[in-house]
Amino acid sequence: MDEASQIKAEEAIGSLARGHQAVIVGDMKQLPPTSFFRRLGLEDDEYEDVEVESVLEQARSRFPTRTLLWHYRSEHEDLIKFSNRRFYNDQLIVFPSATDAASMEMGVHFTH
Repeated sequence: MDEASQIKAEEAIGSLARGHQAVIVGDMKQLPPTSFFRRLGLEDDEYEDVEVESVLEQARSRFPTRTLLWHYRSEHEDLIKFSNRRFYNDQLIVFPSATDAASMEMGVHFTH
């Protein structure tokens, strides 16, 4: 299950029960599941705020965890720089950007 921090535990239990093995992947530093979109159109007194635990939180309390260090989603390393420093203690390994702010040359170059 990818993005397991966004999946409510009760929504995952069926597929977990049917499977023989599971890999649960997510980031505890991302937002937890929310019922925001279910609330649209409802009056304030028609719903109750309930603390919702993700399948990631449930799994993390019962199974060993492993931290992945490679960040590959941002097209430019500057996009993740703040989060890497603030939330991940500069431990994320980020691929170099194709462009350099100083030279605007495209591609990755290796020097001997």
